[in-house]
Amino acid sequence: MRIDRRRVALEFTSIVIAVVLAMSLSEMRQNHLNRKLAAESFNNIITEIEENRQELRNDSAKLAKDLQFISKWISDVKEGVEHESFSTNFSFSFLGKSAREVAKSNQSLTFLSNEKNMGIAEVYATQEFYSEQGSKMFDLMEKLIGKMSENSAKEILPEVLSLRFRMNLIFSTVKAYLKESEEFLTKFEIK
Repeated sequence: MRIDRRRVALEFTSIVIAVVLAMSLSEMRQNHLNRKLAAESFNNIITEIEENRQELRNDSAKLAKDLQFISKWISDVKEGVEHESFSTNFSFSFLGKSAREVAKSNQSLTFLSNEKNMGIAEVYATQEFYSEQGSKMFDLMEKLIGKMSENSAKEILPEVLSLRFRMNLIFSTVKAYLKESEEFLTKFEIK
């Protein structure tokens, strides 16, 4: 039995080309699916940022009102003027972060541009700072409430000053988030 070398070479070459072509098509399909998943994840992140922005717009107005009251109360106490009973309606929104967490876990962020990833990271970093400061605010409020029933206005003044500082920090963070997220949405022509 004689082996036709040309025929063997042709069959071998055909098999190699078919395997390479199949692998290329499989890779192209996977890249398409990855880009599609990344686009879906990005859209989910955009939706989440827009929802968070709405929550913070509502909080912003309430924070401004509380800060105005606290500043007047502090001024009245320092000047010995008759003042209202101390109260605050601190509003703290628990902002969504699940869209980003899902995008991290399914690794779709790796298929977004570095520029988009940097923008997402900046917006969510500001959001994380807001959340940290909000939880510290509750600790301060708990401490203040405990002292209010036992002490005079002058005696709780240091806690109220700390509360105002923290609230100003949160208010500034809200404004920063609104600005950063607006720039992010505008940059990627979402708005």
